[in-house]
Amino acid sequence: MKNIFFNSSAPKSFVFILFGILMLFSFKMNAQICLDLPDIQGTPCMGTETTCDATPTGWTPYVGTPDLTETNAAPTGAAITNYIGMPVSSGTVGLFISSPGNITSVNSFQESWFTTLTGLTVGQQYTIPVEWQRIAVSTFSNGGNLRMGVGTTFQTYTVDPTAGGGWQTDQFTFTATATSMTFVMGMAAQGSNAAILIDAGNICSTIPPACNASVTAPALSASTLNNVCPATTADLTSITASNTPAGTSVTWHNATPASNANKIANANSVNAGTFYAAFYDGVNDCYSGVSGNGTTAVTVTINTPCCGAGDTPPAFN
Repeated sequence: MKNIFFNSSAPKSFVFILFGILMLFSFKMNAQICLDLPDIQGTPCMGTETTCDATPTGWTPYVGTPDLTETNAAPTGAAITNYIGMPVSSGTVGLFISSPGNITSVNSFQESWFTTLTGLTVGQQYTIPVEWQRIAVSTFSNGGNLRMGVGTTFQTYTVDPTAGGGWQTDQFTFTATATSMTFVMGMAAQGSNAAILIDAGNICSTIPPACNASVTAPALSASTLNNVCPATTADLTSITASNTPAGTSVTWHNATPASNANKIANANSVNAGTFYAAFYDGVNDCYSGVSGNGTTAVTVTINTPCCGAGDTPPAFN
């Protein structure tokens, strides 16, 4: 079969169309996909049992014996306290405890569940959202932390002070290395008794689309810029970024954090001042960093007056 990319007889339009398809496929592979976990549903412990180790469909105990419970009662008659609000998917939730004297930790997990993620595409990036909050039950205080991860890569999540002590959503992001991988979530190992509630399933629809602009500020080819006479303005677009994420472009702003309101319309002709470069994801209408704070400053100086004769020497015949 002939190499269509280097065969001069291949129609150029066909080559361009094929290149566009490959670029579109690459972009889709780079965009994050949100995965909803199996819903935490089933017959919960009602608070009257002497023992209760219920597990929801689609999950298996990883460490210890977490409980499937309602949000207002814990097993063995102990009441849940310090509980605030309802999770997105409501219904039943998982109750996970840390009891270092009674439970042997595995991969820094105390009580935890695992499930198998199937149908993954190797090389694709995924994000998994989970809701959780600290609670107190019996002798277990509300000082616990969430831990979750895929394969052998795990992360511990602490309480977000802006959550007000109620439900908060954290996400674990990973790139698939196989079509089937194991996801684990539960209580992070610690040195004292503690308890948390975790809920999963039907959360992706509440998560804003992932921003391809990432959290990284542009790495620019220059941090200062001057005009080139006879021009009396400077061209910010002459500065390039070496780390532009796929599916984004560099935009220029007269303030930070970057926003649509402070975006410069004519970045190729600016006066003296300080300007800020950002990455922009046009599909999801978002800028680099957290709420657009991933910017890099450039100082522009205008040299005046410019000599009308310009910088080019005369050419003689």
